[in-house]
Amino acid sequence: MDAEGLSQAVVNGLREHGQLRVFRPERTSDEWYEEIGDSYVFEHDLWAAPVQVPLARAKDDAGVSLQVWLADPGPARTAPAHEWDFLGSFLYLVEDVEHLKLPPFVISGVSALRALVDLVAGHRPSALRNRPLALDDLMVLAAHGRERYGEPNSAHPIEKLQSIGSVVGTPRMIETVYKVAYMTNEQAYSVGGRTTRVNDILAYPLYIAVL
Repeated sequence: MDAEGLSQAVVNGLREHGQLRVFRPERTSDEWYEEIGDSYVFEHDLWAAPVQVPLARAKDDAGVSLQVWLADPGPARTAPAHEWDFLGSFLYLVEDVEHLKLPPFVISGVSALRALVDLVAGHRPSALRNRPLALDDLMVLAAHGRERYGEPNSAHPIEKLQSIGSVVGTPRMIETVYKVAYMTNEQAYSVGGRTTRVNDILAYPLYIAVL
């Protein structure tokens, strides 16, 4: 079976077992109340930029990077129910988060982008650099250092990643099936000179096909 046939088999199998969604969660309640943690998301014709994020785990990791596919929020499918109902989600696809069991709720001060940078890529606050950072330490992470990658900073997530030396490639159209690892409503970026509060999702792909 070729790659295209294999990916179609994955999609069909998940669909038959009721584990496939075709829309990215656009608000955190989609994650909390619809149990997307037990499902996968299929996105086709998705524009995403490949980003090489430098690792900072150890001295011998110098020059080693983590590949992330980053996609902007799409058009909202629903209207906000109230002032604090933030719609739209950035998506960060990273294979290295498959083994993580991140909490199915938002930890204030730890956006999905911060979890990616500080937990997965190892760019943690100096107070935590001499110790392994375990899952339970997300609370500790929130208490050490300010949130530089989430809502207080209105730069685009790509610019935030570039601030730590990440290299951004040309956006490509991809197809992917992924599972949400961590979703927050702690992200923001500037649209037309106005700061917009949104969500962000750290996810790991079952596959990514460049179209």
